[in-house]
Amino acid sequence: MKSKNQKRTYKHLSFDAKDGRHKLIPEGRYPIRSNHRDFFGKLPLKTLPRSLIQNPKSSGLLAPKLSLSAPYPCPRPPSARRKEAMKVFQVNGSTTLFLALFTDVTNSRQLLESVQAGKLEPEVALLNASLIPDVFPILAAAHKALVSKSRASLTTRTLHSELIYNYSGSKHITESLKRCGISDDTTYVLAARFAASHDEMKDVEKLIKGKEIDLLELEGRANNAQIQKHYKITPQELAISSLSDAIGFSTNLSGGREGFVAGCLSLGLVGVAAAPLKGLYIEAHHYSIRAFVRKFVNLNLSSYLRFLGWMPAALRMPEPELINHAGLDSVVYLRIYLIGLKLFVPMAILAFAVLVPINWTNTDTLKNSEVEFSNIDKLSISNIPLSSQRFWAHLIMAYIFTSWTCYVLFKEYEIVASMRLHFLASEKRRPDQFTVLVRNVPPDPDESISELVEHFFLVNHRDHYLTHQVVYNANKLAKLVKKKKQMQNWHDYYQLKYDKDPSKRPAVKTGFLGLYGEKVDAIDFYKSKIDELSKKETTEQEMIKKDPKSIMPAAFVSFRTRWGAAVCAQTQQTRNPTLWLTEWAPEPRDVYWQNLAIPFVSLTVRRLIIAVAFFFLTFFFMVPIAFVQSLANIEGIEKVVPFLKPIIEVGTIKSFIQGFLPGIVLKIFLILLPTILMFMSKFEGFTSLSALERRSASKYYLFLLVNVFLGSIITGTAFQQLNSFIHQSANEIPRTIGVSIPQKATFFITYIMVDGWAGIAGEILRLKPLIIYHLKNFFLVKTEKDREEAMDPGSIDFASFEPKIQLYFLLGLVYAVVTPFLLPFIIIFFALAFVVFRHQIINVYNQEYESGAAFWPDVHRRIITALIISQLLLLGLLSTKHAANSTPLLLVLPVLTIWFHRFCKSRYEPAFVKYPLQEAMMKDTLEHAREPNLDLRAYLLNAYVHPVFKDGEDDDNFSDDGEQVCENVLVPTKRQSRKNTPVPSKYNGSSSPSLPDIPKEEL
Repeated sequence: MKSKNQKRTYKHLSFDAKDGRHKLIPEGRYPIRSNHRDFFGKLPLKTLPRSLIQNPKSSGLLAPKLSLSAPYPCPRPPSARRKEAMKVFQVNGSTTLFLALFTDVTNSRQLLESVQAGKLEPEVALLNASLIPDVFPILAAAHKALVSKSRASLTTRTLHSELIYNYSGSKHITESLKRCGISDDTTYVLAARFAASHDEMKDVEKLIKGKEIDLLELEGRANNAQIQKHYKITPQELAISSLSDAIGFSTNLSGGREGFVAGCLSLGLVGVAAAPLKGLYIEAHHYSIRAFVRKFVNLNLSSYLRFLGWMPAALRMPEPELINHAGLDSVVYLRIYLIGLKLFVPMAILAFAVLVPINWTNTDTLKNSEVEFSNIDKLSISNIPLSSQRFWAHLIMAYIFTSWTCYVLFKEYEIVASMRLHFLASEKRRPDQFTVLVRNVPPDPDESISELVEHFFLVNHRDHYLTHQVVYNANKLAKLVKKKKQMQNWHDYYQLKYDKDPSKRPAVKTGFLGLYGEKVDAIDFYKSKIDELSKKETTEQEMIKKDPKSIMPAAFVSFRTRWGAAVCAQTQQTRNPTLWLTEWAPEPRDVYWQNLAIPFVSLTVRRLIIAVAFFFLTFFFMVPIAFVQSLANIEGIEKVVPFLKPIIEVGTIKSFIQGFLPGIVLKIFLILLPTILMFMSKFEGFTSLSALERRSASKYYLFLLVNVFLGSIITGTAFQQLNSFIHQSANEIPRTIGVSIPQKATFFITYIMVDGWAGIAGEILRLKPLIIYHLKNFFLVKTEKDREEAMDPGSIDFASFEPKIQLYFLLGLVYAVVTPFLLPFIIIFFALAFVVFRHQIINVYNQEYESGAAFWPDVHRRIITALIISQLLLLGLLSTKHAANSTPLLLVLPVLTIWFHRFCKSRYEPAFVKYPLQEAMMKDTLEHAREPNLDLRAYLLNAYVHPVFKDGEDDDNFSDDGEQVCENVLVPTKRQSRKNTPVPSKYNGSSSPSLPDIPKEEL
């Protein structure tokens, strides 16, 4: 006899259509009343959500339409364990769902093609049964689909695709169908159809060519590991619930936990409702709070002990593997951070062992000085008295640091040059290895540009010339193509919107941004726009091909061998050095097509204009900012707009204008600066993205040098020491300026922490891309294609990242002797940046182009520049310290450094601008021996055709079959190899990397 308070377990819930009440069948034939409140009174209350206990009507439990007509055919209820599978379920009122399970299916490919074409008859949902552990999640997904249909809020086009979409748990329609729908090689299929007649059920059985099996076999055949991976089900969840319950929770099939249990009960699945928390009797209300918090906070405390686990993973991939994965550009970029560590770690050890004690032991100099100082200044050269013999230590350390820097740069230049030559020797065949860009082709009245190019190279390079591609001015056509894609995107958006709700045709206003104008049918409007643009596009293409003015005096000329291309690219073609100018062609995805339309004769004038403009931008940058900031104060605004004075005088607004507005104005200018510099580089006419980024990086470095470094020292001194200047004689001012250099160490330490450390933290967190993505997703995303573009991680912004690194090199070299206390902050930055960017390159960033580390000479030159600046500043500082004996010896250092730079330039820089003929001949000989019948003309035929002429061809084939060979990737990554995923340019407007659709080579 069971006691009154003994807990009971209910195994089945039936529905009596006669009296419209649910009836529970408890274990052991225990009597129970059919009233719902009594039902909840009999169940253990701690297994049900409080909202259901307090208000069962809210869950829909009293609605007699929600029931299950057949016993639940799954292992849970013992009464349902029968050999005969129950295939028809009453899911929502009178709506039935037919389920059939098939194995050994042989026509999945045909079924998938019929589904994609919308020609599947009868219409049925086909699911990958290996991801289905039980019938219950399918029934819950079907119930949710029916609810969505009743509310006219289907996400997909049909009710059956909505079922698959709900079951997948993904918010992306395409991803959900790929994840849980069938593929062309699926052999284990679950078929589901709503409201199927007897004949339709027979048709479904005939449609699927396979062996029908009992639905009870779902549990035994399910791929549990794959299910846990897809739905991110943790072991902790499985410890308190079954796999099918966890799917219901993770996919939110019934609107949260309470809705999930309500859905179970409304479907007649009491066992499911009670089972998830079997053995775990806690308040559901508290569980709901914890589940809500878990959405935003990771409650697994043990995971915080492993939060730095990504660091060893980022360091695990060897450098050769990293080159294969991300390219030589990415690897050499990471070596810049390694150089920082190689330079400054030994410098810091030596400086703290020698210079810091020397500076610290003198205690009277700064106390007796009239110049303001901080505690850090006690560790700097400022703490050394005038004419002290201790300056010999600083002089010797300057020589040691210079020698160490030159040694590291020499070895690194040697290593990178060797890496580049090895990379070019081992690189698979690429179009740019056989192609040169010819510019300034002289006009001929009797021949077209194409005929002239062909004739010239047949005469002068007759044994090696293969083919050529003239350059067209297709900028107008590119704009039409871009606009057409935008119209097509809008058309797809409104078409999808109409497919979801066919009862209402979407409309749009024809005015600016759709804000005003006549209201017309959106689908027809954008369809007409697309047709109109297609006609203009065709007309423009024909005009470009017929109009001689559209053909530029330039061409991409391809050769039969790499040796022939190297000879042409690296020699003068005619007596006149200004005609038939040749250079190595960029790789196709590196070409900046817009600038090829710029006449070569105008490049000199363009670059002169930009040089003048950049000079004024750099040296008068603070003028426009000061002007804007003058308006960003109370008096300036009140003078310009006096009628706003009552509003401006409000306390909160006044505080904002005085405290934040000037800083915001400066920040906006700095954010726009890289874009301005890139525009200036484009105006100069460079024809490759790599050249554009290198040129923009050079400008940005000069800007930072003048405005951040020199500007902070000079301008900062004028303001901070203004009071001292007023009360000092003219002879004392140089000494004050000399002392002020180490005084700015505190400012630069703060700058390193705020800009450097915080920037690295923001990089690993991807805060800026996250914010931009959500803004785009909210305002701009209309289709799945838009969402994919918004989620694109992009590539490393070399034009803005590398100059900032060089600024830290400058700070480290300047303050290594002056204030060594700054060096640990520099070291921490380089160490963190190396690990973070290695992780980002492996897992996040794509590679937009491959230049073979062509930027390295610029990196070397900028470090040498920083070294010379540090020597000159130290020379000026010691001169103010009256160190007459040691100062003259510093004059030798800049001379030796310049000589070292010229030596490295002559010794190693040719490897970055020229291709050795010996290497070219060796590579040609090996390739000819391996593939004597290679059709190189077909390989190069469309390599350098402008993207707008390719009619949407798939040009993602960057590599040959040899590059598809499986490699031993030691670190699993979230992005793919550079060879398999060349990304389209963000500058040239091309939707493809502009690579040839060619026969693939074999090793």
